[in-house]
Amino acid sequence: MLFFDLSLPNAVIRFKQGFGRLIRSQSDRGIVFVCDSRIIKAKYGKFFTKSIPDVPVVFDSTREIMEKARSWF
Repeated sequence: MLFFDLSLPNAVIRFKQGFGRLIRSQSDRGIVFVCDSRIIKAKYGKFFTKSIPDVPVVFDSTREIMEKARSWF
């Protein structure tokens, strides 16, 4: 219970703050890679993805994501 009551909210806040430091305005462009499968596999992962602004989120293999990033840049 301590994890969901204390650790998870603190981790989500830090994740959101880190994301916010990278993307500050509408004109900013960039890609954020989260290389931890728990963000999609763990039942608490949705708390992290829901904490960031409404941006495209892609779950794919590293190779596919790198190819998409290459074409985006």
